[in-house]
Amino acid sequence: MLGNCFTLNALRKALGSLPKTLDETYERILTNIDQSYVSEVQKILQYLAFSPRSMNMLEMVEILAIDWDREVPQLDPQNRLLDPKDILTICSTLVTTVETTGYRFGLEKLTTWLTLRLAHSSVKEYIVSDRIKNSKVSMYTVTPTSANLFIARTYLVYLLSPEFKAGHRGSITMAERARAWPLLEAATELWPIHIKEVGDELNEATKQLILKFFATKEQPNGGNYASWVGSMIPDAGLETIRNTPPLYYAASYGMASVVKVLLETTPKPYVDARGGRADCTPLHVACFRSQLEVVRLLLEAGADPTTVNNKGESCIFWARRGTSRIKPNEQIYDLLTKYGAEDKPFTSHLVCGMAAAEFLEDEHYAREYHRLVAYDKMNEQNQG
Repeated sequence: MLGNCFTLNALRKALGSLPKTLDETYERILTNIDQSYVSEVQKILQYLAFSPRSMNMLEMVEILAIDWDREVPQLDPQNRLLDPKDILTICSTLVTTVETTGYRFGLEKLTTWLTLRLAHSSVKEYIVSDRIKNSKVSMYTVTPTSANLFIARTYLVYLLSPEFKAGHRGSITMAERARAWPLLEAATELWPIHIKEVGDELNEATKQLILKFFATKEQPNGGNYASWVGSMIPDAGLETIRNTPPLYYAASYGMASVVKVLLETTPKPYVDARGGRADCTPLHVACFRSQLEVVRLLLEAGADPTTVNNKGESCIFWARRGTSRIKPNEQIYDLLTKYGAEDKPFTSHLVCGMAAAEFLEDEHYAREYHRLVAYDKMNEQNQG
């Protein structure tokens, strides 16, 4: 604007019209957004403000390509931006890029790509503030709940794409899919995280979308559900995936609101349905992940706190000792004992599930074994 001022009077006039506050600056930028791209900018700002990790341009292209006007929303390849860098033009100065180097999903080589981010943290502060609600750009206002719900639904719609209907077909196929479907990594890993963030504010539309997604488990090869699990755990066998109930993963991710929904339709005997590579119950994996609220829900629904997995580990084992990344949880420990669990010595109740030689072949369990045996010995000495 100042570049077009060729006289002092014109320059003074231009300077006098500049925004006086940051709010006025953002309001002017948003007001000048091309009206035909308001919806796209809304989506981009929500993602960049509330995603737990950065998003790259190709991922954002996929997000913007989802057609929400269809009776059944889904990605429309014809909606993909021809040039991903147009995102920067659409969003004006609110969004910028930074180079990121690392390993991409499905790729073994170290690569560098452009990551999108808000130009400043104050952009997020503005769009979630009460101030924007009374401005000319109130259509851009967002709340943590609405943003997390939108992001979760976007990922679920993506995972429900016909491309993933064929189920889990091995790690090689997953790598090929990741290259062809740039949002697959984020959708696979992050939708449960956004659902957990919502808590009890899970709305009916999102609830039904989750149930629709889980129901694909009954399709040949496990459908979209198996494709999702296979993307998380490429080396998992199809039989293991198909035998693992949705309640197991809802418990593992700590999605308490989803656990509540699933428990409403799960007969009591199936509350302890086993799954995963270690043949765990939902309660067991919730204890392993230290998901307190989920543990409480499962116990109230009649889950058995005394079960052990195929490595001989019990629920209370992980509650008392924790893992290398998760601290012991006394509240979970107390809940389990309240419902009848007994805390047995590590060596007797863990190794009974497998021969010691076989047990120690697994590097992770060998390390955990030696650490926890030492822990038990220390406790015995302290008690003596």
